[in-house]
Amino acid sequence: MKLLRNSHITFIHIQYFLIFFLVFQTPLALGQSHKLSVHKKSQILKSNQKQTIEAKCYYSQESGVVVTHYFEPKEFIKKTNRKGEMQIYFPEENKVSIQQDSYFSSENELIYYFVNNFIEDLGLKKEGFSMTDTEYDENYLVTTWKPDEEMKIIEKVEIVFENNIPIYSAYYNKNNKIIRKIYYNDYYKGGNFVLPRKITEITFKSPTDSTIKRTIFSDIKKNHEVDSYYLDFKIPEDAKIAD
Repeated sequence: MKLLRNSHITFIHIQYFLIFFLVFQTPLALGQSHKLSVHKKSQILKSNQKQTIEAKCYYSQESGVVVTHYFEPKEFIKKTNRKGEMQIYFPEENKVSIQQDSYFSSENELIYYFVNNFIEDLGLKKEGFSMTDTEYDENYLVTTWKPDEEMKIIEKVEIVFENNIPIYSAYYNKNNKIIRKIYYNDYYKGGNFVLPRKITEITFKSPTDSTIKRTIFSDIKKNHEVDSYYLDFKIPEDAKIAD
């Protein structure tokens, strides 16, 4: 594929993109209960050291709540909602950390974008990016996004689509060098939505230093199959507030 080797693309296909954009603006209909759960395992390789993070993620489309139960390397429960209210509960210490910021909104979670079919920009609009170009290379649609003037590090972001599904994105710095690559593979197709079961993210800190993060999603369940225990989970009243 030419694009993944950073070649320049010449043919613009606006009509194709408009059809794609309209199709993927349609919200998801998971069913009457609108719930989803997935198992998530991330492996991070940094400075020749590997870390494994394992969790189960739960999402309620109706309430807008995302709950992540981490159990490796340390158990804790993170709960966020649309308003950006975030609670992190540590059962072993019976402590809770409470924070609120729009950055923590459940609508900024990757699972939110895919489950609700908001995948044309993967959250770039919320971060202040605007689409400036669409190009078509063979079977691949490429969209280019530019940040607002206040963004000091990133010059542009490219997202590559195959059959209307994102398969690759690249972040460029002001010197037009790639500082972050993300590959989306092995898609689960759940009727009205898709979800990549494998995401590989490479972040370049320098020409000789990079961090690789590989995330695998499995055991995808919908609606009545979802165990609602953690979606309904409430922090114990006697939990101590963490500093």
